[in-house]
Amino acid sequence: MASVLWAAALCGCILFYNAVHKWTPFAPFLMGMCRFCVYLLAASAALRGIDGEVIWKALALAAYVGGVSCLARKETSRGPINFWPALLLAAPLVFAGLIDDGSSWLPALVYSLVLAAWSSWALSRSMGQPEPNVGFTVSRLLAGIVLVDLLAVASGSEPWISCFAVWFVLALLLQRYIPAT
Repeated sequence: MASVLWAAALCGCILFYNAVHKWTPFAPFLMGMCRFCVYLLAASAALRGIDGEVIWKALALAAYVGGVSCLARKETSRGPINFWPALLLAAPLVFAGLIDDGSSWLPALVYSLVLAAWSSWALSRSMGQPEPNVGFTVSRLLAGIVLVDLLAVASGSEPWISCFAVWFVLALLLQRYIPAT
């Protein structure tokens, strides 16, 4: 029953976002809520269910997606971009440190450093640049969602971790044929 409710919440968020995203400044946060609902829908269908850890990880992804969406709104404008959306991109790193119980601190640190390096590199194309390349930055940060997901689910010992590398590379390759934004 919980899965049905979270599926309905996800559908509602998607429909609401599609209805209002062009005219409301809160659209990036609605997009973040869509991703938040995806995590909770998946967790509600799993044996473990929804717990505090899942909620924190869903909030981290929602903040990351909200930050990317805020940056994406500046794709068609000229001039410098705001710095504050970049702070939202750090949410997965902060939450990973806060919720780590010590059992997987090394993998969490490694994945956090990879995500931080990737996000910093993507942001360097726009932050502080006289002519920011926001489209490039946003498309790379969208591919970085795979890294956020990796940080959320991996403890370092799973054999399927290499799948995330494949999905990440695939996301980048497909952006050559399908626009990311």
